[in-house]
Amino acid sequence: MTSKIKKLRSNIFKDKVNNPLLESFDMDKVDRKIENSKNEEDKNIAEKYKERIITIIENENYLVREDENILVHIKKYCIEHEITKYTRRGQIYDRFNDTLNDTVRNIFRKIKSIKKDSTEWNNYNTMEKIHWLFINDMNVQEFEFKRLEYASTRKFYIGHIARNHQNSLKENIISMYRHFKNIVKDDKKSNDFYMGEPYGDFEKETRQYKYGKFNVYVDLSTKNEKN
Repeated sequence: MTSKIKKLRSNIFKDKVNNPLLESFDMDKVDRKIENSKNEEDKNIAEKYKERIITIIENENYLVREDENILVHIKKYCIEHEITKYTRRGQIYDRFNDTLNDTVRNIFRKIKSIKKDSTEWNNYNTMEKIHWLFINDMNVQEFEFKRLEYASTRKFYIGHIARNHQNSLKENIISMYRHFKNIVKDDKKSNDFYMGEPYGDFEKETRQYKYGKFNVYVDLSTKNEKN
C-alpha cells in the first residue's frame, strides 16, 4: 500500500497536451509533426494527437452555445463530465459504440420516462441510478464503466461508498484488506483482481477486458499487509 501511494504521488502520468484553446496554439506545428514523421508508428501517434486536439476544440465550441434545447443541454453535460468519452494514455476513446448524438437521444428517452413515472427511480440507490440511466440498454464498450452491468459490482461500490462516509481511513483500509483476503480464501474466485492502471502489476486480457496491454491486474495471493 505504501509503495502504491508513493507511486500515485509521483509524476506517473506523463500525458501532456498544450492547451489548443489558446490563441498561441499552433495547429500547423501539429501538421508538420505528421508530415515529418520518421516512421508509420510516429505518424500514427501524431495523427491521433491531432484527432484529440480537434475533439477538444469541437467540444469546447459546443459548450459555449447558448441554445438551451434539452438535447443540447444533455449533450453539454455529457461532454463536460466526460460521460461519453474518456482519456487513456493520452488518447481519447469512446465509452459507447453509438455516436454521441445517439447516446444523448437514448439518455433523453430515459429521462422522459422518469418524468412520466418516477416511482421506481426514486427507490434506486446511487449505483442503480447510474446503471439504469447510463448503462442498461446502452451500447457501452469501455470496460471500467461496463463493469457496473453486474449487480455484484454495484453492490460492492454502494457498500464501499457508505463505508467511506462512515469510517476513518484506517477502518476503510482494514475493511478493503479483509475483502481481498476473503477473495483469496474463496476457491471459486480467481486471485487475479482488476485494480486499474494506478495499482495494477500485470497485463491480462479477459472476455470483458479486451485491452490486454496495460498493467491493470494484481495477484491477490501474492499480497500481504506491506505490499
